[in-house]
Amino acid sequence: MTSKHHTLRGTIGGKTRKVVLENSLSGVGWKITKFDVIPNNLEAAPYCVCKLFTDDQGGSVTYSDMFDNRAIGWGAAERASRYSVIDPHHVIRGNLTVLSLTPESASYLIHLESMTLTDTEEVMALIKERSQDDVE
Repeated sequence: MTSKHHTLRGTIGGKTRKVVLENSLSGVGWKITKFDVIPNNLEAAPYCVCKLFTDDQGGSVTYSDMFDNRAIGWGAAERASRYSVIDPHHVIRGNLTVLSLTPESASYLIHLESMTLTDTEEVMALIKERSQDDVE
C-alpha cells in the first residue's frame, strides 16, 4: 500500500450536509486519520457537533449511530474542548460527506491518507462502506 497525506477544511452551515470528497478513481481509497470541528460563533453557540459518513443521501441525523456502516467519524467541540471518534479501519471508496447536527455553522478539518488498493482490498472496502447491519 502506498499512501500520501492530505487535508480537507471548510465551513458547514447549521443542520446541513456537504459532500467534501468524491472519489471515482479505481484502486484509490482514503483513510481518515483525524477529524476536528470548531464552532464559528462562540457567542451564538459555544458548541458544535458534526459527523462524517460515506454517502450523500443516507446517514441519520443522530449523533450515536455506530450501527450504520456509512457513519465513520464523529466530532464535537465546546469552547476549548474538542472530541472525535473515527473508525480507524474504514477505507473510503466513494463519497465523504460532513453533516452538521447543531443549528449554528461549524468549521471542520479532516486529515486523510490516500491509499493504493489491490482489487481485493477495493472490494472489501466497498462491502464495508454499505450499511449492512441496518437490515431488519
